[in-house]
Amino acid sequence: MPDKIKLMQITHDLAIGGLQQVVVNICRTIDRQQFDISVLCLRKRGEFAPEVESLGVKVFCLPQKENATDYFSFLIVARILREQNVKVIHTHNTQPFFDGAMAGLISGVKTIVHTDHVRDLHR
Repeated sequence: MPDKIKLMQITHDLAIGGLQQVVVNICRTIDRQQFDISVLCLRKRGEFAPEVESLGVKVFCLPQKENATDYFSFLIVARILREQNVKVIHTHNTQPFFDGAMAGLISGVKTIVHTDHVRDLHR
């Protein structure tokens, strides 16, 4: 049997919300014979983190300073991607896309999937 594909979902957090529920559902339903899935939260863990971990999915969280923007957080993300040998990134919304894409490029991740959960309010 070939090695599982290491996939990391990158999101702001696993707080209560629709985007986060999508992340939880992916963790719950993805084919574990094919994928070794993990989640990286850029801001905080959130209420869904224990549920995701109970599924056997590792949850990473970047250390954040209160009310501060870290414009170089993609470097920490890149280190995590390299350490975890991630092959596929799935980002959710804008900041995770930028941090994930930049980190993926410098850490050699070949496949980046992005989902934009923002609704166009004018339609």
